[in-house]
Amino acid sequence: MSKAILVAAVLFFCALAQAEPKAVQVPDPAPAPAEPRKIVYMCDASGSMQDVFSSLREEMKRSVNALKPSQLFNVIFYSAGKAIPFSKEGLLISKPDNKKKLAEFVDDVSPRGDSNPLEAIKAAFANKPESILWLTDGLGDVKAVNALHDEIAKLNKDQKVHVTIILLVTEEMRKDKELFKAIEGISHDNGGLLKMLDRDEFKPAK
Repeated sequence: MSKAILVAAVLFFCALAQAEPKAVQVPDPAPAPAEPRKIVYMCDASGSMQDVFSSLREEMKRSVNALKPSQLFNVIFYSAGKAIPFSKEGLLISKPDNKKKLAEFVDDVSPRGDSNPLEAIKAAFANKPESILWLTDGLGDVKAVNALHDEIAKLNKDQKVHVTIILLVTEEMRKDKELFKAIEGISHDNGGLLKMLDRDEFKPAK
């Protein structure tokens, strides 16, 4: 499966069940709709994403362009502890004009700073989506992940928002089983999935 097809399948949500051997799929306590109507893409734009960010831009455009007119969306990047939302007013209708503006917005975002996602998490939940698709290459150590888990639990008490995490990993990262278990806990406890993608496969072709 090509990089584009694999990432699109994850982001579209409708193909999440078609997990690759690398994927970690956990029991879903409250199954998310196969095609959620209200979606927030939450994307890491920290400095560590520099070598994969051009691929992220293209896959984000591809995914949003595939949304149906009946679906609402927003995109929130985060870097240096700040949330960088496409729409500050909340979810937008998936019409051609908004998709075009989104493409321009994505091209203007550049990765920098650290990857503290807290403000982006708060902004994402404030949009009142059905699903949050969260792409990152790391959430810090186990202590930091557990703190984020607790914060999300407060924001998602009614379990109406499903959180799927798309994690770009290296072989070295795969060795930290405790960290993966902590990250998996966030998606599991919020009705979503943890999907791992090999970082090298996500890098743009040279």
